[in-house]
Amino acid sequence: MDYRVGYVSLFVSFALMGYVALSAASALAQGTTVTPGIPGSQSQTSPVGLIVNFYEFALMVGGLLAFGGVVYGAVKYTLAAGNPSGQTDARDQITQALIGLLLLVSIYIILNFVNPDLTHLRLPTLQRIAAPVEGGTPTGGGALIPGVQLPHENAMEQLQSAGITIASGINLAGVRQATINEAIQLRAQCNCNVTVNSATGGVHETGRYSHANGYKIDLDDTSALNAYILNPNNFRRIGVRTERDGTRVPLYQRPSGGAIYAQESTHWDVTVGPR
Repeated sequence: MDYRVGYVSLFVSFALMGYVALSAASALAQGTTVTPGIPGSQSQTSPVGLIVNFYEFALMVGGLLAFGGVVYGAVKYTLAAGNPSGQTDARDQITQALIGLLLLVSIYIILNFVNPDLTHLRLPTLQRIAAPVEGGTPTGGGALIPGVQLPHENAMEQLQSAGITIASGINLAGVRQATINEAIQLRAQCNCNVTVNSATGGVHETGRYSHANGYKIDLDDTSALNAYILNPNNFRRIGVRTERDGTRVPLYQRPSGGAIYAQESTHWDVTVGPR
């Protein structure tokens, strides 16, 4: 009865080989393109593609070795008829080869069950992020970029939506988003009337962080706003600034944002540095 094991193993092996051969012939008959390179893999030149090719090639070689082990063991078992020791060795070889095949299939099934992407080595697709550039306009409902310089209409709409009054004739073109954010935050925290009386227009001192470059905005000094800014719980005194005419202007800074408020004679001169 033991010799039948060898015949059965040979029959199964050659049946599998015939199935593979017929499948390959059918694919070729249908005009399937055969790609040169590592057998069983698509030709790729990228680092990830080469790793994929090597991985697929290693799987194929492992499967062929295990398959060849079954065939060799079956032949050896058949030829060892009447030799119990030889048949035992052949049976062990067939068993080990089948276990190897089972391990290869099991690993693939487990990885595919946990996450199908684990069986496909590829780099993630990077999505293009459209961000406004200097001088651009924040559009499309995305996050506003603090350093962006805004058109007049956009800046006015944001301020008015926050309940901030804009004096007539004010030019907001080129004001930076961070400067607008500071005014909106002040209005929300102060809960008092805030009026913008100057922005990028008018005559002001020049410099990098100036009105003309959108880093400054002037606010009316009302009693409610003065009380809020001069409260040490809200702002801290950081020194004075000497004007060209010799006037010494006290400076206050919001601890959370870093914007500097200069208490000039008729208004608050607010400077918002780069963000």
